[in-house]
Amino acid sequence: MLVLILRQTMTIKSIGWVNDYKIFGGAEDTQNELINICPYDIKYITATDFTTGYELFILNNFRTFTKEQIAYLCQTKYVACWHDVLFQDGGLITRIRDNALANIFLSPLHKAIFQKKYGLPVNKPSFVVPPLFPSIIPHTKKRKGGICYYGSIWPHKGIDNCLLWARKNSKVIDFYGQGNEILVQQLKQSKYANYEGTTNNSILREYNYFIHMPDEIEAFGRSVFEAYISGCHILHNNKIGAFTFDWNYEDRKTTLQRCNNAGNALWDIILKLVNHE
Repeated sequence: MLVLILRQTMTIKSIGWVNDYKIFGGAEDTQNELINICPYDIKYITATDFTTGYELFILNNFRTFTKEQIAYLCQTKYVACWHDVLFQDGGLITRIRDNALANIFLSPLHKAIFQKKYGLPVNKPSFVVPPLFPSIIPHTKKRKGGICYYGSIWPHKGIDNCLLWARKNSKVIDFYGQGNEILVQQLKQSKYANYEGTTNNSILREYNYFIHMPDEIEAFGRSVFEAYISGCHILHNNKIGAFTFDWNYEDRKTTLQRCNNAGNALWDIILKLVNHE
């Protein structure tokens, strides 16, 4: 009832969502799902199409933004919805962190890594809000078996780690995705891999196992969570934020509901922050 009253009596006139993603993947899916359920007028803001005058900004990804653009944003009312884990310019990150109404992270691991490297201001709230997965349905029916990888084909995604695991365990992995052409050719030539090109996440329902062993810690790991909800057993190297919540992961249905409920909770949090600044 409290949430309904807040929505009826308060609003945000306009929101600018700041991002500069260049390659389609899980990050875009995560932001698009949040934007789709946003109850307010919201527009994308990029470095090349930089517009101002919004009541609130959401800083999501800003690698290509200029120092002047960042300086302007730091003087506005904004929430930092962090996507990446580690950054090169620590001074810039701490400035954005300190001037935000709140800092929001995708998983407990994401928050812990950020806090260890940059710290968190004691006078500003921070929250953990996982991504939404409205189109994924828990699936446990009989499948053909096998092991797959589904996602971007880039070095930091740990493709070599997956191949090493396959060689040590005398297994063959089916790879789905696109990205680095050198790695794609490597997969095509490896006897431990079948490169299957691109597809959608429905393919996950056909496999018993999903493998993901990234070189770098992933704030959440969208494709891994999709595989988990689809009924796959997950082979990973403990660098996946999705599996660091205090949840019962044997209960896929409830775990999925926790994620999908979090999206509406995020917009309620932001509304309260704006109106009680």
